[in-house]
Amino acid sequence: YNLPFTLRAGLSHRLPESGALVSLDISKSADNYPFFALGLEQHLTNRLILRSGYRYRLHGNELGAWSGFAAGLGLAFNRFAFDYAFTPFGELGNVQKLSVKKKF
Repeated sequence: YNLPFTLRAGLSHRLPESGALVSLDISKSADNYPFFALGLEQHLTNRLILRSGYRYRLHGNELGAWSGFAAGLGLAFNRFAFDYAFTPFGELGNVQKLSVKKKF
């Protein structure tokens, strides 16, 4: 078997009016159609962050249109950060992710 090969590129820009971060990623693996991802991150306070995004596969997402959607929020403290994300996966149900980060 050949080794997996993926080509990726991305851009991001912070909007001066609101401070929101907008990002665009393009990903193409050797054995699949290209993916395009658009994301938005907004700091509501210095500790609370709101995130949303959509990932689209050329020729459609396999698990339905909503399977590319994601939303979440983050809480940041001095040395700890907590992130929560929600993603629907069509017939497979919904996925909820919780992560904890600690700086050393």
